[in-house]
Amino acid sequence: VSTPTFPASPSLTYKVAWDVTQGPEKPGQLVEGFRRPASFFMQADAEGLPRKQVHLAIIVHGTATQSLLTNAAYKAATGVDNGSIPLLEALNAAGVKIVVCGQALINRKVPREGLLPFVQVATSATMARATLAAQGYATFAQ
Repeated sequence: VSTPTFPASPSLTYKVAWDVTQGPEKPGQLVEGFRRPASFFMQADAEGLPRKQVHLAIIVHGTATQSLLTNAAYKAATGVDNGSIPLLEALNAAGVKIVVCGQALINRKVPREGLLPFVQVATSATMARATLAAQGYATFAQ
């Protein structure tokens, strides 16, 4: 959108977290919820916001949990490659915190040792939300 009448302020720090709960429609596909931080970065760049003032996080639970597995672990569980890995790696490289609900790991029988190395494990999605909120993050639903 060119010349918005409600522009983002470059003097503010933006802290946003997304709950991502929906897994892919078919195993191997990209989890659509992982696109939201990437889209936010593009919008922030378009607004001229310095990246050092944009802090993003993803809280993963529900059927999206399995998509945080390494390719080997995902393929062992589903028979196909994990289509979310390239975007997750790019988000991690851009500084996005990727947090998984520990309860979801247990309930969905997702092996913690199979997680991508940059994924952080929280006690629960609720505790992750509360911790991020205490750090100043606003949480948006998928």
